[in-house]
Amino acid sequence: MRTAVLAALITAGLFTAPLAPAAAEPTSPAATISVTGDAVLRVDPDQVTVSVAVRFSGRDKAQVSRDLQQAADGYVRALKEKFGLPEDAITADNISIYPSYEYRKDGKRVLAGYDGSRTITAVTGDLSLLPLMVQEAMDRPGITVGHVSYSLKDPSVHARKVREMAVKDSLEKGRHLAGMYNARLTRIESVSYSQDPVFATVEMAPASARMMKSSNDAGGGEMLFFRSDKIELRDRIEVKFATEAGELRE
Repeated sequence: MRTAVLAALITAGLFTAPLAPAAAEPTSPAATISVTGDAVLRVDPDQVTVSVAVRFSGRDKAQVSRDLQQAADGYVRALKEKFGLPEDAITADNISIYPSYEYRKDGKRVLAGYDGSRTITAVTGDLSLLPLMVQEAMDRPGITVGHVSYSLKDPSVHARKVREMAVKDSLEKGRHLAGMYNARLTRIESVSYSQDPVFATVEMAPASARMMKSSNDAGGGEMLFFRSDKIELRDRIEVKFATEAGELRE
């Protein structure tokens, strides 16, 4: 009897299985625009590093060591007393002395003497001291100027600025491109930023054309002066923007 009633209800449509929930309509992914924001910032250096090499040779190893020490101490003393550089602005490497050999006609190698060297590096934020420091080194026996490099004391300030410039460039590019399709930017989908801004010091050899001599009318002699390029910082940011599209225009 029960079976018959159930069959009758099903036949009449009065008893059915629960309805499955309606499937959600698939949403279309947001239209996106990907752009790259680039920025270049050129600033004047505010720090300079001078590296000099002290070199002496001789047959007596002890004498070579004394000559090196005397010449290095004299230049370091001048940096402190004449130019006012603090102790922590000057670095003097250890003295290096190596035997030098010569070969006789019979092929035998014999000790000819010793070559010694020491490197001194000085850093200053007073760029006007550069020609004086270089000239001081050139006037001292046994000392040659290795290189001069300009840099920034605190590049983080400029790094933030060039990053802001890259972000602004990405926004301008994104808005311009979206506008050409009668659309607008709605949100940021992703940002790719893998490194801090890249900047490089400006290096030069004093013997290059950048170190020039000009006549010193007051003293009747010549004096050195330097001309530096600007420090260049570069940054790049890759951004993907979601857009809200309007009606396309021809």
